[in-house]
Amino acid sequence: MIAPNPTAPGRCALALATSALLVGPASASVAPGWDRPTTPADAAAAGTSYTAWDVFTGTTELAPDVAEVNAAGSARLSETTGEAFATGSGNIYSFSAATAFDIALPATATPGGVTDFQLQLRTLGTALDLGSVMLDGVAASSLAGFSYAETGRLPLGGFGGDRVDHLFRFTGPAGGDATLRFAAAGSSMSLDRVWIDTRVRAVPEPGPAALALAGVGLLARRRGA
Repeated sequence: MIAPNPTAPGRCALALATSALLVGPASASVAPGWDRPTTPADAAAAGTSYTAWDVFTGTTELAPDVAEVNAAGSARLSETTGEAFATGSGNIYSFSAATAFDIALPATATPGGVTDFQLQLRTLGTALDLGSVMLDGVAASSLAGFSYAETGRLPLGGFGGDRVDHLFRFTGPAGGDATLRFAAAGSSMSLDRVWIDTRVRAVPEPGPAALALAGVGLLARRRGA
């Protein structure tokens, strides 16, 4: 279980244990078995990072305001249509455009490794386009280990639409700096919060049994040729 980051009191209390995944709209899950780093040295040693935004004071080149522990540098979030603005409550909103977002996430290249991503979003009003989530231009849904869960929903009443917590998990190559993208399904989506956890890990070498099976398969193909 990942403990909430001590540098982010209150805000990160929303990051509860995985057992709380479905308890209600106010909760956000965390990846099982991950330890959130508390210093850049911890992050570098464990191959992990944690980045979170809660209050947006603008629409471009926004540094994380809740917490960030990343040995490779500081992430930046930008709305890319140019039609959005920061609301008085600290969200990013557009009444005229389907907002779209890029997050530049620094990372250190790890040859032969992969990076596990956990992206959590809270949106209000118009729905998030679930198919819009991308990693370096590749649809997240096509990546290894992809999963999606709606971890909370609360009707907004007179404001229209719902407050929805989203959880995406997927794995990509550990090739260095990454860009995450996502977008609204239409105008009037309000981006409320963003959490990102990453973990770099080595890809296990194939064991003797796997190599033996591969050899048998190759031999069979040669005999059939």
